[in-house]
Amino acid sequence: MSLGISYMGTKRQLAEVVSRLISDCRHGAFLDAFSGMCSVGTAVAPSRQVWSNDLQHFAAYVASAQFCSKVTHPDSSSLAETCHSFFSENRRRLRFLHEEKLQREDVALKARGTRRLAALFEEAILAANGPCASHGSPSHDLFARRFAGTYWSLRQAIDIDSIRFALDYSLCHELISAELHRWGVIGLCVALSRCSTTTGHFAQPLLPKQQNRARFVNQRLRDIWTEWLTACGGLGAVGSTRWRSKNRVYRRDAIALLEELTGECARPRVIYADPPYTKDQYSRYYHLYETAVLYDHPATSGRGLYRADREVSIFCQKTKVEFAMEELIRRCADLRADFVLSYPTNGLFPASRQRIPEIMTRYFRQSIKVIEIPHVHSTMGASKGPVRSDVTEVIYSVRP
Repeated sequence: MSLGISYMGTKRQLAEVVSRLISDCRHGAFLDAFSGMCSVGTAVAPSRQVWSNDLQHFAAYVASAQFCSKVTHPDSSSLAETCHSFFSENRRRLRFLHEEKLQREDVALKARGTRRLAALFEEAILAANGPCASHGSPSHDLFARRFAGTYWSLRQAIDIDSIRFALDYSLCHELISAELHRWGVIGLCVALSRCSTTTGHFAQPLLPKQQNRARFVNQRLRDIWTEWLTACGGLGAVGSTRWRSKNRVYRRDAIALLEELTGECARPRVIYADPPYTKDQYSRYYHLYETAVLYDHPATSGRGLYRADREVSIFCQKTKVEFAMEELIRRCADLRADFVLSYPTNGLFPASRQRIPEIMTRYFRQSIKVIEIPHVHSTMGASKGPVRSDVTEVIYSVRP
């Protein structure tokens, strides 16, 4: 399954290299401590059981669907048939409530310039960060209330809410299973990505300007329902149903999870860690997937409309990254697991090429294998400078 979602720090290009290293490790369960979009877990599967962990709800959702589902492929036609009447019902209600705003938006999208679009954009930012936007509503209008006019058009936001209404209503009335509901929400997140007016992530919506007007308008006119069904049709689980039944998914701080596992009888035999390596908190780029999954009317702030409760990693804090790296290595050694770690030479941890082997030697007895691979990182707009940067990715592997 390929979601087609750009994920900061993705190891999609390195997954096969890491998988070959893991194939040489001892037999037993494999724990991906920072699973993200599951590139490495998918490459390792189904040769051994896969345990996935990530702080993000959305990432945990994806791992659960890919590695633990009883349903191998969601039937998008059946899902559409079940959901369409409920989708239409909620859409009619919200369009009626927002009729005047929809007319203003249509006029702005048809105008040659971007003055009207920019005015709607600024109004939407103010409204989204206002006190009324944070209060939940008995109706499904979260995206129409909070994100219309910024990341999506009002029509698109209404459709997003209406798909979520249809999924929730169908689940509540036992017309679909919890697993099919989860697949539907993941498909909705893919549709959000395909239709949004951003630079490829959700750090900040794209301000309409004359130079980006054509792209901006084209994205605003994409149909959420169509993109959702297309996305659902491309989703699917990994491996056999029997194999998936023995996998696990966690949503924890990685270091805390490793500490918890030391007290359990069943432990992973191999651990792979790909911790964050920049000062940019990953949650800043994926907060809207979290909101789509949780659908919880969170308080937001800033032009990016960030969740007030978004997760923060100490691996992204310069004053704490060395402590975090040592704790990660020590906890893996405590579990007596084979350990594979990826970290680039330009990461936030200073002199990592020298310091990581020094720390590993302190806690592991066996010699450390090191592989250096030329790699390209996407900055995803995280910092000033080039969109992509050439780096050396270093993969360390060691046995207890």
